[in-house]
Amino acid sequence: MGAGPDRDATSSASPSRRRWRLVLPALLAAILLAACAAPAPSLRNAAGDTALPRDIARALQTDERVLDCATGTADGRSLFQDDWVRVRRIDLDGDGDQDWLLEGRAPCLHADGLSDWWIYAEGEGHRRLIGTQRSARAVEVLETRSHGFSDLRMVTPDGATTVRYTDGGYRMPTE
Repeated sequence: MGAGPDRDATSSASPSRRRWRLVLPALLAAILLAACAAPAPSLRNAAGDTALPRDIARALQTDERVLDCATGTADGRSLFQDDWVRVRRIDLDGDGDQDWLLEGRAPCLHADGLSDWWIYAEGEGHRRLIGTQRSARAVEVLETRSHGFSDLRMVTPDGATTVRYTDGGYRMPTE
């Protein structure tokens, strides 16, 4: 008896083929479910610190403070490395996205307890520089807000100053 139009095509297949036809969809479903349940890629570097996103690292490669470092360039090429900054993640604008507070740690970005700082806002798949500070001992995030962003307390050799977000970024008050 041959396979007629009313017979199932799998009935004429070998038992191992029938088994694979039944197992393969379940196997593929299991792989897809495992991929969905897998943890998100780590935002940690080899030292266990929060890793710097490539777009911020590229921006810092061309930052004047990095390029002014004696060890910042070679043959016209930036030598910036991710470990030149310490990363702190904090939601500055209350949107649920963790923003980026970066403290210079390389010798040319940190000396005598003073560091250069960068502040990046995280939002909708991109980051934007919203503030910088040269030679500060610390940057503290305050409970008060200006234009939806946390106010910052900059501790410099001249004392502490509150910096507020205005006109798209953090601006040091004019002296």
